[in-house]
Formats: sequence, structure tokens, C-alpha cells
Amino acid sequence: MEVNINLLPDYRKEEIEKAKRLKLTWRFGLFIIIFFLIFFSFLFGIRKILEINFNSIISNQKAGSDSDKYEEIKKYDEEFSRTNQEVSQVLAIKKDQIYWSNLFVILSKASLPGVEFTDIKTKNYKVFLIGKADSRDNLTALKENLEKSSCFENLAFPLSNLVSKENVDFQMDFDVKEECLKKQ
Repeated sequence: MEVNINLLPDYRKEEIEKAKRLKLTWRFGLFIIIFFLIFFSFLFGIRKILEINFNSIISNQKAGSDSDKYEEIKKYDEEFSRTNQEVSQVLAIKKDQIYWSNLFVILSKASLPGVEFTDIKTKNYKVFLIGKADSRDNLTALKENLEKSSCFENLAFPLSNLVSKENVDFQMDFDVKEECLKKQ
């Protein structure tokens, strides 16, 4: 059995008791401070993780909206390409368009009042012309005018056209230059 003898005075016992309480209070305060530090660092970590997740979601949404915008731009680009292709096809057709009306304009400028065309036939750029002239002189003038024109070549004018002096039936054939029929 153990016997404890307390030889300390009462004021000293109170001081020891106060020191124990103070030590316990310091320990409890330090525990609370450490607990709050751990709790706040845990909250700060959670906040950072949520912030990172939020930023990744926002960037994914942006990438998705950028992807949608890219798809829309791609759609418009394809439509522009298709439209440009159609326009270029129309321009190619227009460039290759043959205006036979140019032939009639040139023939009307070259003909004289006494010359009448009764039949005109074309094949490729070859023209077969049949008509009637009041006189041989008018027919000869028509031939000269056609020969002077820069739009006609290889003029075939048979001598049988010049047999009659008046009311001359004639025929002739010639080639029309392509550039004369393609420009408007």
C-alpha cells in the first residue's frame, strides 16, 4: 500500500492546479487551432478541386460551342464552294455561248438593198447562204463586202452565180470565225 503525504501548502496546490488547467487550456486551444487549420485546408482543397472541375466544364462547353461554330462555318463554306462551282459552270457556258444573231447583224451590214436572203443553213461554223439579188452588181458588191469582213473566211462563190445579169439566184458558203459569234 502506498501512502501519499501531501506536504505542499494550499496556495501551492492551487498554483499547480491552475498550471494544469492552463496547460490543458493551451493544449485544447492548440488542438482547436490545428483542427481549424486542417478543416480550412480541407475546404480550400475542395474549393480548388471544384474550381478546376468548373473550369474544365466551361472549357468543354466552349470547345463544344466552338465545334458548333466550326461546323456552321464548314457548312457555309461548303455552300459557298458549291455556289461558286455553279457560277463557274454558268460562266463557262456563257463563255462558250454562240450568238448567231451576230451573223445576221454582220450580213445585214454587208448586204445591199437589192439583195435578199432566202435560206441560211449552218453546220458548226460553216454557213450556207442562198438568196436572190436584183442585179449582178449588187451580188458582186455583197461578195466584196463579205470578203472585206474580218469575221468571214474561205468564201466559196461559184461562177454560176454571175451568169444572169438581173434577178440573180445565188448561193455561197463561207466559214465564220468563232470569236465573231461568241462576243456579244
